[in-house]
Amino acid sequence: MHLGQADLPVTIARQMLGANAIIGYSTHSLEQVRGALNSPIDYLAFGPVFNTHSKQNPDPTVGLESLATVKSLAGSIPVVAIGGIDRSNVCEVFAAGADCAAIISDILSAPERIAENMRDLLGRTTGKQQR
Repeated sequence: MHLGQADLPVTIARQMLGANAIIGYSTHSLEQVRGALNSPIDYLAFGPVFNTHSKQNPDPTVGLESLATVKSLAGSIPVVAIGGIDRSNVCEVFAAGADCAAIISDILSAPERIAENMRDLLGRTTGKQQR
């Protein structure tokens, strides 16, 4: 289950779903991150790292430097970078320390080419050509 700032509190979701459920939580500031790290979460989403057009009213961009700070604060909790990530900046996102990147617009920009777009992005992040 993935929760946002306006969703059910993480502690209640954990009580309802149990210890084996995977719960992620979206954050958009260092203050929110610090609060989330005291919650029973399995991963932390942070962003928008870059300007994004997939939301009508996105939060202010946080940038790569803040992403690196969040990764250092999170310790062993995986950090998922969100917001405005595409093939032109995904390598920078991983270089800043993100464990994962949520990519929407770049993959869905041409629905008939989703598989090709995914292969291209995977090749960029791993340095290997995908089949």
